[in-house]
Amino acid sequence: MNAEVLNARALTMRVGAVLATFVLAFSLLVVAPPAHASMLGWHNTRFSGDEVIFTSKTRMSESEGGDGATADMCTEAQKNVGTTALGSTITRAYLDQYLGMQVCAVESKATLEGMLNGTVRSELFSVMREGENIKVKGIAPHDTVHYSNTYSFTFDGGITAASSANIVGNTATVFGNDGLYDATFEVVGSTKASASAKPSSSGTASPLNSSKS
Repeated sequence: MNAEVLNARALTMRVGAVLATFVLAFSLLVVAPPAHASMLGWHNTRFSGDEVIFTSKTRMSESEGGDGATADMCTEAQKNVGTTALGSTITRAYLDQYLGMQVCAVESKATLEGMLNGTVRSELFSVMREGENIKVKGIAPHDTVHYSNTYSFTFDGGITAASSANIVGNTATVFGNDGLYDATFEVVGSTKASASAKPSSSGTASPLNSSKS
């Protein structure tokens, strides 16, 4: 088997892994051992009214081709725009700049009702109602220094409570323990923005208060 065929198969496997991550809405997909992760990923879930918007920004590591491999991955991802799987539809795929790096950004959308009734599934977190608000509950990976993915949640109407998460404005970025065990995180917020709604201050919201040293 020649080198061109092997390279093509490797790219196909990487693209498939990335698209699986997008469609599954932040499933903890590990494409390589954590200490040698071949991709960096930043994944945000935004609750906006009756809509849930997933945005994933992914970069191939320098050892896997850096800018070139990231661009190739995005070209393949663009072919899947309009595809619906597990209740989530990919709406955009494009190259972007993030933290001084070229990334492939992929956006997909689903309904809040789909998240609540299980039509839209995620392996990382579950979504439920808590009074008039929405609660997100899941597991954050431990030893985040060695993990390549960062997960965050944005509520248009503001965040009222959170644990194992750092809050900036209306966005909570979850973190795991530094030890051997994963951490349970919870984020509670409102999906409906209003003129009277005020962004959460920088820090960690209460009463599910938790801070990382």
